[in-house]
Amino acid sequence: MGTILRALGSAEETSIYNIEKEYSEFLIENEKVIKVYKTIRDKILFTDRRIIFENVQGIGLKVSLYSLPYKNISSFYKESAGLLDLNAELVIFVKGEVNPHRFTFDPNANINEAYMLISKYILLDESYDRYLEKERLQKEKEVHEKEEKERLEDEQKKEESKKRIIDAVGKVENLEQLLSDPKIKEEAEILKRMYGTSAYENYLKNKAKELGFSN
Repeated sequence: MGTILRALGSAEETSIYNIEKEYSEFLIENEKVIKVYKTIRDKILFTDRRIIFENVQGIGLKVSLYSLPYKNISSFYKESAGLLDLNAELVIFVKGEVNPHRFTFDPNANINEAYMLISKYILLDESYDRYLEKERLQKEKEVHEKEEKERLEDEQKKEESKKRIIDAVGKVENLEQLLSDPKIKEEAEILKRMYGTSAYENYLKNKAKELGFSN
């Protein structure tokens, strides 16, 4: 793409929104367009995952879209505008390709923004798999810690509940005898599921009194 790139309009946010709608079928899920430049016919889109070049050939009947993931960029550099040359140039080398891609920016287009975008997302892409793996492990750790905390709290509540019941029925053997009755155990568990631990404890305490187990 040898023609001069210019920034899209002054209403940049509106322009990007329209571009995302125009290219929606080419963008992957959650992919965002960050910056757009254009020539008279061609465009270059910087998304958060790649660079997309649109090249209109001939009288506009044939359009080529070239997708360049940031991870495929091996190196790049910019040449700022000199005293005799008002335009700046961005040069991108791609892994597996001999010739670089050259983009010329006119004075009104900020080449530094394009340069920084590539810098940012190349660094992100290089560590992206490690980032995702770290994020996955962190989430797994958080889930495990939460489950372990809930398990320990549940065990503590059960022990506290058991202690209260034992205190009420006199001794462990009395509680074991109560729970050995299938009907009593079933009714106690139903009350526990429906109304909570307090209902479970009160039911067993009342049954203990009925059977003469309570202190």
